Amino acid sequence: MAFLRFGFVSNCGDCNSSEAYILKTDSFLRSCVPIFASVRIQDAPEPQLQRDESPPEEVLAEVVAYLQPIVSVRQREMRLVEALARGHVTPRGASDGPMKVRSPSDLFGDAVRRGYREKLEVRCREAAFTAYRAVSEVERPPILSINTDTTLILQGAAGAEQIADEVRSHGFSPRTVALEILESRLPEIAALEEFCKRARRHGFLLALDDVGTGHSNLARIPRLEPDILKIDRELVHGMSASFHRREVFRSLLSLAHQIGALVIAEGIENDDDVRTGLALGCDYFQGFYFGRPADPWQTPELFDAGRLREAGDDFRASATRRLNDRRARQRRSELAVRALVEELKKVGLPMFEETLQQSLVRIPFIEALYMLDEQGIQITDTAHRVASSRQALFQPAARGADQSLKPYFLMLHAGLERFTSEPYVSSASGNFCITMSRFFTNDLGQSYVLCCDVVVGQEV
Repeated sequence: MAFLRFGFVSNCGDCNSSEAYILKTDSFLRSCVPIFASVRIQDAPEPQLQRDESPPEEVLAEVVAYLQPIVSVRQREMRLVEALARGHVTPRGASDGPMKVRSPSDLFGDAVRRGYREKLEVRCREAAFTAYRAVSEVERPPILSINTDTTLILQGAAGAEQIADEVRSHGFSPRTVALEILESRLPEIAALEEFCKRARRHGFLLALDDVGTGHSNLARIPRLEPDILKIDRELVHGMSASFHRREVFRSLLSLAHQIGALVIAEGIENDDDVRTGLALGCDYFQGFYFGRPADPWQTPELFDAGRLREAGDDFRASATRRLNDRRARQRRSELAVRALVEELKKVGLPMFEETLQQSLVRIPFIEALYMLDEQGIQITDTAHRVASSRQALFQPAARGADQSLKPYFLMLHAGLERFTSEPYVSSASGNFCITMSRFFTNDLGQSYVLCCDVVVGQEV
């Protein structure tokens, strides 16, 4: 079985008007991960069929749409359905025989070669609306998500008017439809912007598809202002076992939420990726794990309701365990740091470095320890556990280093007695860590700052 996806491809030139936050995130993503190939992964191996010379009317008549559920685990319901067109071939002379499946490339290749691609695009949308009718007659119907083809986009506002008329002619409101836009290398940004503006006036939702692949351009986001970002399966699949995939996903999720967009994780095939996505804050999930594309007229239940409930129950239990574990680690860390502060109060400056080295051996979850004076100048060498394998980039700071602009000192300088930083890349080791800083005054009236670096995941 094969599914036909029809979508718009685009790529802007220089996006100098994009916001600094988007550009910063774009730079981060491109430096963190390999460029993933922008290849549509089909749902199943495609059979290689010979060219079909059937009249276009016969080919178009065989196009139907299947729907794939997009679910919210937290709300425990299907919130969207994506329409995926499918082409059938009935062998000549065997009208009663089994129908074979045509691949998307074969079907559209013939349509382009024989000059009826626009008709095929229209037929695909008609099939989508027909399929959607099967799930729309409920109190809280899901949103229909359809891929938007190049021909419509290049027409700008006129293209948006055309698809709005098509939606209304089938008895639906544009407010119940999300238009998916797929990026690639078509430099018609002006037509794309005009299309999106007019579509939004009609009430359509806008979704950027395949975000995170090689051709996706994050600088396009502030110009299109999408309602939904669909994170490509190349990033999603296996993120439970990949730190870098998780952090890139986390960054895209944060970006989407800060601009008021929701996120769909595509290609979900196992419970580990569901659990990870939920822990990171993902809104919706799409993939075989919850439901394969199906004919809604023949499959009343498009998604596995039991599996959706199980995913929610499992997440609640695992979130509770994580919270309890985190509290236990925080308490353990706080007690250890408090004891170290009390020990440092009793010794003089000459004994600080020896005390830090001994504490590093005694407290296994601490990566590095160092002391600052009241001006933020480091007064000890950094006691650290392991030298970085990337010493050209990351080295522990030595005595005399100026740490006065670091957040873990600035917050104490502003009046706090203790502070725990947000996670950051340690300049000492290159590890993702936090710094716990504590201000104290010893029995002689001398004030210092203790800084403890802890690798993220070992403490919080």
